[in-house]
Amino acid sequence: SGLDLPQGLPGFIATVDEVFNRVAALLKDGRKYICGTPDMTAADITFAALAYPLVLPEEKAAVFVSWDDELPEGFRAEVRR
Repeated sequence: SGLDLPQGLPGFIATVDEVFNRVAALLKDGRKYICGTPDMTAADITFAALAYPLVLPEEKAAVFVSWDDELPEGFRAEVRR
């Protein structure tokens, strides 16, 4: 599968964690959208699209990849985290 993390990506997981923590901090005040606007913006759509393969929501499994696919164990472990 093309989902293996090459050894050449040091810090990838730390960077992903940092981004998710920053977005969580923005939403912590109860806002629904990243920019605090009343409507969804390109920032929300972009984050959702790029975060999708790192979250793998079961209700959208047929769209991209699912837990039923052959995924590297390291990838599975990080997504479950």
